[in-house]
Amino acid sequence: MGCQKKIAEQIVSQGADYILAVKDNQPELFDAVKDYFETAKATDFLSVPVSYDEQTNADHGRVEVRRCCLVNDISTLPQPENWAGLQSIALLESERHQGGYTTRESRYYITTLTGEAKPFANAVRAHWGVENSLHWVLDVT
Repeated sequence: MGCQKKIAEQIVSQGADYILAVKDNQPELFDAVKDYFETAKATDFLSVPVSYDEQTNADHGRVEVRRCCLVNDISTLPQPENWAGLQSIALLESERHQGGYTTRESRYYITTLTGEAKPFANAVRAHWGVENSLHWVLDVT
């Protein structure tokens, strides 16, 4: 599906909310969201109104820490009015520890949602679970 303005417009026109992953197909938006969070992290979010959630899971010899920062400030984005209903940006970080190795991943999102980071993070994780289960079915058939 991807992070496209027409997709966002169609979702909002049907009365729904969206959470869209921001990737390199929207380079100006990606850079703006990434820069926003890098700057905010450098100051420990002191001047940023952020909702934060952290969850840790340990299973099968692996420890995973997931952090979510949801910010309702879109003023620094390039032309935010071109994204239907856009209200917030988010950073989701995953850190996995297994067998003496650590991997880290950062993902960025735009959304029509506002509010707390925990329900946002849970929605993203639930979507990820659905995608993985679909791939699993495809892989074993």
